[in-house]
Amino acid sequence: MVLNSEDVDVRRAEARRARDQERVKKLHDGRLRNIGADIVGVKNQIAEKQQLAQQQADEEEKQFQEQEDLRRYLIRVEAEETLAKRDEAAKLRRDWAMQSQTRNERREADIARSTKDFAAISVDGCNVSSAQKFDGEDRGRHERHRLQAAQNRDWAQLQMQERQARLQAECDDARAYADTMAQVSKLQDEAETEYEREKTKQAFEVRKFNEAMLASQRLNNSRARARTLDMDQSEIQATVSSALVSENPLQAKTDVSGRVRVDHWKGLSPEQAKAVVFSNEAILAAKQAKREKERDAELEESRQQDLLRRQMAQYEYEAEKKRVQQTLEVQQTLKRQADEAKERERRQKDLSQGKIEKGFFNSFGTSFR
Repeated sequence: MVLNSEDVDVRRAEARRARDQERVKKLHDGRLRNIGADIVGVKNQIAEKQQLAQQQADEEEKQFQEQEDLRRYLIRVEAEETLAKRDEAAKLRRDWAMQSQTRNERREADIARSTKDFAAISVDGCNVSSAQKFDGEDRGRHERHRLQAAQNRDWAQLQMQERQARLQAECDDARAYADTMAQVSKLQDEAETEYEREKTKQAFEVRKFNEAMLASQRLNNSRARARTLDMDQSEIQATVSSALVSENPLQAKTDVSGRVRVDHWKGLSPEQAKAVVFSNEAILAAKQAKREKERDAELEESRQQDLLRRQMAQYEYEAEKKRVQQTLEVQQTLKRQADEAKERERRQKDLSQGKIEKGFFNSFGTSFR
């Protein structure tokens, strides 16, 4: 019997569940609970693991043996089927041979049959003592080898055919690709030749057009320069000869001195312009002198303010110095008074205690006055 993987897993789960239940019983029972290492429990676990490993090994060995028996059975069945097919084919050939024989050639018509007409030995019907078959003999080996050889031959032929077809397809593809590329190259060469021819033609036409445009531009430029020169000469002549265009200031002069025609006045004369310039220079000089005078006054005022600030600073310094000196004198006076008070208190203390000094004895026999 072959165990499935699910049955093995179920057994393992049941064994683990049983171990967990035993452990729970032992832990929850205070009388069976141990402090420290549970030697018995560890030994039981080791024994259970060894037993489980042995069971697994036995199951694997049993499964392997069953697989081997199954493989042998399949080989035997295959050999029997091969022999049955061979016997059936031999029987069919005999039937065909008998049907093809004439009446005189048939065995039923031959009264004195020879030994060669008897059927061949049936190996399956023989015992071991007949030395026709043996235990462990692979009787289907030759047929299996023949079938394998036929399969290999068919596979090799199929591979060769596929390879030849693939090589032929690759050759056809390469030939078609080469033809296509040759045609494409030819078309490209023709297109490039036509393009170069058209490009050369267009370049020649463009050069002719540019030359014509250059000649026309040169002619137009020469005509424009001549026309501009004539216009410049005419403008210069008109400017020199016309008092209006040249804006001559003399055309506004009248017979009355100091008066001009407003509608003809074109500005001051050179003498008048010089007089205006001289007047402006005098005004600028007066303004400059005034600014210098104001600057000198500002400097003097700044100097006076600086002197006043210095005097005020000196006065404040002397006042602060005097105040500090007075403070020091007051402090010294207070200190001296404090020392005198201490000395006076000390003397008063000595006098209050009735201390007799040397002067007391020296005062005997003397007058107080």
